[in-house]
Parts: sequence; C-alpha cells; structure tokens
Amino acid sequence: MKFSFIAKLMAFATLSQICFAQSANTINPDPDATPLSPQESHKLVKVPEGFQVDLVAAEPMVNEPIAMAWGGDGALYVVELRGYMQDADHTGAQDPVGQVVRLVDTNGDGIMDKQSVFVDKLVEPRTIAAVKGGMLVGAPPDIFFCQDTTGDGVADVRKSIYDKFAKRTGNVEHKINGLMWGLDNYMYNAKSSEKFTYAPDDQGGKITSHRSVFRGQWGITQDSEGNIYSTGNTNPWYGEQFRLDYLEAAGLSNANFIKDLEMFEPNFKEVFPIVGTPDVQGGTGAIRPEDNTLKSFTAIGGQHIFRGDKLGEDMKESYWIPEPVGRLVRRAKFVEDSQGNRRLINPMKDQKVEFMASTDPNFRPVHAYTGPDGCLYIVDMYRGIIQDGNWVKPGSYLRREVERRDLQKNIQRGRIYRISKKGIKPGAVPKLDEFTTAQLVEALAHPNGWWRDEAQKRLVLAQDKSAVKSLKTMALNDSSHFGRLHAMWTLHGLGEWNADLAKQAIQDKHISVQVNAVRASEAFMQQDLAFIAEIAKLDNSNPKLAKQIVLSLGLCNSLKDIAQENREAASQLISKTILKHLDNRVLAVCTMTAMKGKEEFVLKNLLAQNPDPKHAKEWIISMTRMIMVSKNKKRALNYLDYILSTDKKYHAAMIHAMEKALPITRKGDIDFAQHDAYKFTNKPASVSKLEDLAKTNKAMDAFITEALYWFTWPGQPGYDKPRVAVLKGKEKKQFDKGKIIYDSLCYACHGKDGMGIIGTDGKSLLAPALVNNPRVKGHQNTLIKILLHGMTGPIDGKTYSGLMAPMGSNDDEWMSAITTYIRNAWGNGASAIPTRQIEKVRSSYGGRTKPWTQQELQ
Repeated sequence: MKFSFIAKLMAFATLSQICFAQSANTINPDPDATPLSPQESHKLVKVPEGFQVDLVAAEPMVNEPIAMAWGGDGALYVVELRGYMQDADHTGAQDPVGQVVRLVDTNGDGIMDKQSVFVDKLVEPRTIAAVKGGMLVGAPPDIFFCQDTTGDGVADVRKSIYDKFAKRTGNVEHKINGLMWGLDNYMYNAKSSEKFTYAPDDQGGKITSHRSVFRGQWGITQDSEGNIYSTGNTNPWYGEQFRLDYLEAAGLSNANFIKDLEMFEPNFKEVFPIVGTPDVQGGTGAIRPEDNTLKSFTAIGGQHIFRGDKLGEDMKESYWIPEPVGRLVRRAKFVEDSQGNRRLINPMKDQKVEFMASTDPNFRPVHAYTGPDGCLYIVDMYRGIIQDGNWVKPGSYLRREVERRDLQKNIQRGRIYRISKKGIKPGAVPKLDEFTTAQLVEALAHPNGWWRDEAQKRLVLAQDKSAVKSLKTMALNDSSHFGRLHAMWTLHGLGEWNADLAKQAIQDKHISVQVNAVRASEAFMQQDLAFIAEIAKLDNSNPKLAKQIVLSLGLCNSLKDIAQENREAASQLISKTILKHLDNRVLAVCTMTAMKGKEEFVLKNLLAQNPDPKHAKEWIISMTRMIMVSKNKKRALNYLDYILSTDKKYHAAMIHAMEKALPITRKGDIDFAQHDAYKFTNKPASVSKLEDLAKTNKAMDAFITEALYWFTWPGQPGYDKPRVAVLKGKEKKQFDKGKIIYDSLCYACHGKDGMGIIGTDGKSLLAPALVNNPRVKGHQNTLIKILLHGMTGPIDGKTYSGLMAPMGSNDDEWMSAITTYIRNAWGNGASAIPTRQIEKVRSSYGGRTKPWTQQELQ
C-alpha cells in the first residue's frame, strides 16, 4: 500500500528556536498531555540560535518509529514498533503489527512526501541495516533479508537468514539491537555479547555469529576512529576506553573491575528539561520538587556520534544522547587527556540547558543518526507512555500518573526531525546501489562518515577485487586520513591487506591511521617475528599508540597456536612499551588484558627499572590482582616470596595490592561468599615471614593481616569448613549464569555489590539493598513471588523511587539462575532455588497481574 502527502509537511515554514534556560516559575510542572499536530509540536522544539529543525516526516506517514536507515536507493526506511504499549497493560505487544515503511523525498527538499509499507506483520521489529539491493531487518528471533524486486516500494522478498536474534519473550529494552557496521567489518550489537559477519548470496545472505563482549542496552554507535560507545538507562557511556573485545580473547569478558573506566565531568548526568516530567518511573524522588523536572538521566537510548559535515566543525564527533523521559537530547563531547583517555563533558552545562528540548510532553526522542546529507536526524516516537509494561503495573507510582493524565491514549504517532546549521546547505542523498566500484572507492574519503561507512560496507560485501589496486594506493597516499583509514579496512575485509602495506601504514603520520594499522596487522605479529621487530621500531610515546601496541601484541599471549618465540618477543616489547607511561591507569588495565598469566614477568621488568613507588602503584595493584585471582596457589605463594625479595620501598604497595584484590562489600567487609582462599596442608613459610614483617612494621600490620586471608591451612578459618555456604555442580552453574544476568540488568538499581544505588537526591536508594535482606535470604517462595510479579509500596517503612518490575516473562531456568545468585552473593549464603520450585510458584499464582506489597508477603 502506498501513501502520498497531498501537501508538504513543511508548507508550514521551517522553524528555528532558541533554547533558553527556564526558571522554575516559567516551567509548567504538570503540562497538558493532549497530543498536538506535527506542526504545533514542531513549534515547541527548542534548539540554540544558528540551528534549525525541519520536520521531515510525521504521522500518518510514520507511526511509532524507533529506528531507521537509508537504503541504497536513497529512500529512508523506518522501523515502526506498532505493538508497543498500546495501553497501560501492554496488551497485544506480541501481535504481528510491526512494520518497516519506505519514505521518499521526491523533489530533493529534504522533506519526505511519499510512503509505502516495505515490510509488515513483524513482531517487535527493532533494528535495520542497508545492504545492496535490500535491507536487513531484526525482529526477534529473526533477521530478515527484505528486497523489493518490482520497484513498487514493497518488499516481495522476505527471508529469515538468522533465527537466534533474541527471544520474543521479555522486555523490549532488554533484547538485542544494533546491526551497526563497524570499522573492522563486523556488525555490532547492544544488549548482547554477539557480533556478526554478513555474507550476501542469491538466497539473501548468511549471518555468522562471533563472540564479543556484552555491551549496553539500547543503541550502539562508533566514532571515526572505530571506538564503540554503548549506554544504559542511567549511564550515558560505559567507558570503553579500549576495545573490550580483547577481554574476550583473554578470557576476561566478565571481569567487571576492568570495565569500570568511564570518565565524566562532575554532575554530567544532571539533565535540564524545559517542561515538567511527573511521569517518571522513579517516582517523586527522581524529579525536582520545585518544577517536577527530571533530575538526571533515566532512559538513555539510541545515542549517536555525529560524523556529518553540515553542522559546523565544532559539532563533528559530538555525542548525542536522547532522553525520552526528560523530553530532551543532550549534545555532549569527548575530550582526551594527556594520557589518551576520553572524558565525557557537557559543553552547555553552565547555561543549564540542553541542545534540543521540547515543552510538548509527548516528545519522545529515542534515536539519533547522521544522515547522508551531513545533518543530524532525531527519531521522535511521540507518545504518552515510554516505559515498558513491567514498569507501569497497577499500584505503581507511574501507573497512577499514566491514568491521571490519560497518557495511555497517546499512541500511533511519530515524527522525524532534521537538525541543520543555518547558512550550510545540506548535501545530496546518494543512491549507492547505482555507484560504480570507482565511485565507492572515492566515497571512502568523503567528509561525511555516513558515506565512508556505507561505501566500505558495500565494497567489502561485494568482494570486488577490481578495487584492490586503487585501494592500495589510497591506503598509503590519499590526502585524507579518512580515506587512508577506510581503504585499509576495506582491503582487510577483501582479504588483501598484507604485511608490506602494513609496514608502511603503521608509520602513518596521523595517529588514528597508525593505531588502526597496528590493529589491522595483528595476524602478522602472530605469524611473523620480523613484523614484531617492525612494531618495536615505532615511537610509542603517544599513549594511544602505546595502548594499541600492548593490546595487539597481547593476542600473541592470549591466542592458541602462536609460536613460542613470537610470544616471548611480544611480551618483551609490551614490557618495554609501558615504561614510558607508568602514570596511565587505562594502559595498566590494557596490560592486565594483554599479559594475563604473565603478571610476574611484567612486575619484574618494571621494578628492575627502579621506578618511584608512587608511579608503580597502579601497575602493582593491577598485576597483583590478576595473580591472586588466578586460582593458582603455587603462583600466589611464589608471589609472597617475590614480595620479600624486592626492595623494601615496594613492600607496602605490593601487600596493599594483595589486600585490595580481595572481594569486598560496599561496607568494606571482605565478601567471603565470593572468596576462595588457597588451601595448604601446612602453614607456608612465606606466610610466617610476612607475619614477622608485620611485627617490625606496624604501618603494614593491618594490610598484612587482611592480605593473608588469601591463604589457609589446618586449624585456620575456611580450611575444613567454608566461612559461608559454597555451591557446587549444577547449583554453581546456575549461580554463574545468574551473575551474568545480574551484571547486565539488576545492578542498575541494586548496585554491583548488592547494596543499592543512590538516587538522584544523593541520599536515598533507588531500590533496597539485597545484602542480608530477609526477603532474599528467607523462604524461597517470597523471592520467587517478587521476581514473578514485582513489588510496590513501602518496604520496612521506606519508600523507594524505583519500582521492582515483574520478571515473570523470563523462563524458569532464567528465574532459577538469578534467584540462586542473589541468595548466595555478597555473603547471603542461602539455598539455591531449583527450576521446579519456580514452576510450582508460577503455577500457583498464574492469574496474578499486580505487584506484591510487603504486607502480602509477610
């Protein structure tokens, strides 16, 4: 079916508004939520002077839009999540009503005026990517290849080419999404530990899954250097200071202490809406009492690094963060310190305004994109309810707000906005399906990153070797560093990147090209000792290059089937590289990843240089931690001997590092439930020597006492009987699975240590602590009920801003894993919960739909 607008949306004049800081007495704390026409709502969108906002599409052309992509035919393909929250009880969420619409601008003015339904009858479609001749559409559990072979704008080919793209059950926001084409030719995803490769064929192509690390929640993006950025609801950046896929290679993908590298300027998470937002899932504690505006990020998703060329130089590589609960979009920026580490700042913090905001309470920005025309696009889902049904249960604060303001009625609308700079004309939208190979190669150097990514994708997927000659020339000689960078990775994707090219590219004068050349050449380091010698010739004084050298060489240590001489040469070079950067905390973490199992080697080489203990501290802590958690008691005991053999000036740092390696609770107590002491049949002599040291050095006495908790022997606590209950066999597997679930979902409210997260008021918790919680450690059925149906109301006399959402849409195995973990983590030491008990309770309360209260559970 096709639809044509009789009149252009923009016959109503393009608007530009100034976004002023508004005082509490000018902000409407309880705005009327009656939906406005696209033109009326457009007038309420505010941006800074000098920029303009165009309304490029709106209902009935688009309804419930959540994601989009430009196809090779120049059309805009928009994913519509039409089944999402059509009432407060999310009735019909799994109905096959989702679709992808194809929008066309027929006269080149940037405003869409022709629509057709490209694909329909989809269940919860969530992501889309363009490939030659068609589109890849993700709708759990499938990724479909969809193609229009007749030219009518409707796909007559729709074939599932992958059937493990998440489950249909569960919350929309907690399922895989992405399909972002990375600089290294993998397709990356959020809410997933998978990355894909795609190989086209006459059957629609083949998706192959590869292990990666778990990233984010909703939305994934990359900058022009290939760095990946993911987010969580309240976390605008997960701090991927280096590519975390190296953790997977080293077997450290679940090492949370390595991932905590996000750096923000103070108060970065505070947001500045220009309208009251009382419909916040966190309740009144999440909003300012004077005007009902959201205090800090709570619903981040669809973040984007802008890589276009039509907003001015200062907007390039800026980081856009949609916040639909706050009715705003933050423009942020990454700045690098002298150590090459990124920090996220808000350039508009002093004005206390956001780059884009609206006074229309139905404005719901959910995704940002760089357009082929060089401008920035914002997808506005435009609706009343933005939270999924689990957070809008009867009896909850949010449910009361929804019903009070009739937000559930505001559905089946949507808008797409374009932000441009006054005085800069938007570029043309290409039809890449019609480009020749030569034109695609030329596009690799385009100033707009959208062109570069799409051209590289098409060249790699086509496997057209006729491009190789020109690509080799471009990789080494193009005047644009973007051209050299993308030509290099295109050659890599074509299987034509070789050691001769690499030896020249690793000496490129532009640091981004040089760093990527090292990464693209890892196979040569693993196969050729001479290539490691070429890496050794590089000036590694730039910390960004040093980090990449360490990580790339580290694969010689992490991977199998690497010649011993290559392993040794790589380790030696890593140890030399770090000496110029002893104050670089992130490089220390990179080295933990690269030198897993060789930490003693790193420390011996480091301390042989006689560094100041203050500069060596970070390295001592990092390497010691890895040694002590290695589960190798011989290594741990030998480390004691090594400590005693070093210069006395390092003793305090090394012993303190042993103590810091112990798992602890937020209160600072040792978490014995997570701690496995090394058992010996007799008290080790090294332990006695360390105890003697404590007698002569009172300053280290406390450190030594706790450091020695790593060791136990007959008669000592933890030798014959664990300090707390220890799970084994199937129960231990359930516990381990539950930890993964907890670390990707529950921690956002309950904290990584189970002690809760401080809310936006800086005082109260979002949710109760789980440590020593009687509802956690008590009768199994209590915790099962809470997980199945949620919990609301005061708990132990306290009212929490967060709602315990029901998790009953997950299967019994999932429920068993998470409850077993919660009951045994942080010293709780309760029994595991088998799936049969979950099944029994689920069956007994199958008709229940509302959350439990504490009174009901007592």
